[in-house]
Amino acid sequence: MFRSNFFAFATIVRSLGGQVNLNMNRSLTEFTSTSEYVYLAYVRGMLLFSDLERLIGRTAMLYSLRTLAQQNKFGIVTPNLLIETFEATTGHALGVFFDAYVHGPR
Repeated sequence: MFRSNFFAFATIVRSLGGQVNLNMNRSLTEFTSTSEYVYLAYVRGMLLFSDLERLIGRTAMLYSLRTLAQQNKFGIVTPNLLIETFEATTGHALGVFFDAYVHGPR
Protein backbone atom coordinates (compact mmCIF):
# COMPACT_ATOMS: atom_id res chain seq x y z
CA MET A 1 0.00 0.00 0.00
CA PHE A 2 2.76 2.47 0.91
CA ARG A 3 4.65 1.73 -2.29
CA SER A 4 1.60 2.45 -4.44
CA ASN A 5 0.87 5.62 -2.43
CA PHE A 6 4.41 6.84 -2.95
CA PHE A 7 4.24 6.22 -6.70
CA ALA A 8 0.84 7.96 -6.85
CA PHE A 9 2.37 10.99 -5.12
CA ALA A 10 5.28 11.04 -7.60
CA THR A 11 2.89 10.70 -10.54
CA ILE A 12 0.76 13.62 -9.33
CA VAL A 13 3.81 15.85 -8.82
CA ARG A 14 5.09 15.04 -12.30
CA SER A 15 1.67 15.55 -13.90
CA LEU A 16 1.64 19.06 -12.42
CA GLY A 17 4.98 19.78 -14.08
CA GLY A 18 7.12 19.25 -11.01
CA GLN A 19 10.01 16.95 -10.30
CA VAL A 20 10.31 14.56 -7.40
CA ASN A 21 13.54 15.09 -5.52
CA LEU A 22 14.24 11.72 -3.87
CA ASN A 23 17.05 13.06 -1.68
CA MET A 24 15.94 12.46 1.91
CA ASN A 25 19.09 14.04 3.36
CA ARG A 26 18.18 17.72 3.33
CA SER A 27 16.98 20.35 5.75
CA LEU A 28 13.29 20.90 6.37
CA THR A 29 13.38 24.21 4.53
CA GLU A 30 14.46 22.42 1.35
CA PHE A 31 11.23 20.42 1.06
CA THR A 32 8.73 22.12 -1.23
CA SER A 33 5.66 21.12 0.80
CA THR A 34 4.47 19.22 3.81
CA SER A 35 3.32 16.44 1.49
CA GLU A 36 6.77 16.11 -0.03
CA TYR A 37 8.30 15.87 3.44
CA VAL A 38 5.77 13.28 4.63
CA TYR A 39 6.18 11.12 1.54
CA LEU A 40 9.97 11.22 1.61
CA ALA A 41 10.64 11.06 5.33
CA TYR A 42 7.89 8.69 6.41
CA VAL A 43 6.62 6.74 3.42
CA ARG A 44 9.98 6.36 1.70
CA GLY A 45 11.51 5.59 5.10
CA MET A 46 9.04 2.72 5.54
CA LEU A 47 9.86 1.49 2.06
CA LEU A 48 13.57 1.55 2.92
CA PHE A 49 13.03 -0.73 5.90
CA SER A 50 10.61 -2.97 4.00
CA ASP A 51 13.10 -3.46 1.17
CA LEU A 52 15.95 -3.94 3.63
CA GLU A 53 13.99 -6.72 5.32
CA ARG A 54 13.42 -8.37 1.93
CA LEU A 55 17.14 -8.13 1.26
CA ILE A 56 18.52 -9.48 4.55
CA GLY A 57 15.55 -11.49 5.85
CA ARG A 58 13.22 -11.03 8.78
CA THR A 59 15.45 -12.75 11.36
CA ALA A 60 18.48 -10.59 10.48
CA MET A 61 16.30 -7.48 10.41
CA LEU A 62 14.93 -8.09 13.90
CA TYR A 63 18.36 -9.01 15.25
CA SER A 64 19.91 -5.84 13.78
CA LEU A 65 17.16 -3.61 15.15
CA ARG A 66 17.38 -5.27 18.57
CA THR A 67 21.16 -4.82 18.63
CA LEU A 68 20.83 -1.17 17.58
CA ALA A 69 18.28 -0.50 20.33
CA GLN A 70 20.23 -2.31 23.04
CA GLN A 71 23.55 -0.66 22.23
CA ASN A 72 22.12 2.84 21.88
CA LYS A 73 19.23 3.14 24.31
CA PHE A 74 18.92 6.70 25.55
CA GLY A 75 21.30 7.84 22.78
CA ILE A 76 20.96 9.29 19.33
CA VAL A 77 21.15 6.91 16.40
CA THR A 78 22.83 8.60 13.47
CA PRO A 79 22.54 7.37 9.89
CA ASN A 80 26.15 6.15 10.00
CA LEU A 81 25.52 4.25 13.23
CA LEU A 82 22.45 2.62 11.71
CA ILE A 83 24.42 1.48 8.66
CA GLU A 84 27.40 0.31 10.73
CA THR A 85 25.15 -1.74 13.01
CA PHE A 86 23.31 -3.40 10.14
CA GLU A 87 26.59 -4.16 8.38
CA ALA A 88 28.17 -5.59 11.54
CA THR A 89 25.17 -7.74 12.46
CA THR A 90 24.50 -9.08 8.96
CA GLY A 91 28.03 -9.29 7.61
CA HIS A 92 26.91 -7.51 4.44
CA ALA A 93 28.10 -4.21 2.97
CA LEU A 94 24.87 -2.19 2.93
CA GLY A 95 26.21 1.33 2.38
CA VAL A 96 25.20 1.38 -1.28
CA PHE A 97 21.68 0.22 -0.41
CA PHE A 98 21.22 2.96 2.20
CA ASP A 99 22.85 5.58 -0.03
CA ALA A 100 20.46 4.81 -2.89
CA TYR A 101 17.47 5.37 -0.62
CA VAL A 102 18.73 8.38 1.30
CA HIS A 103 20.21 10.32 -1.62
CA GLY A 104 18.11 8.98 -4.49
CA PRO A 105 19.44 8.43 -7.99
CA ARG A 106 22.49 10.40 -8.97
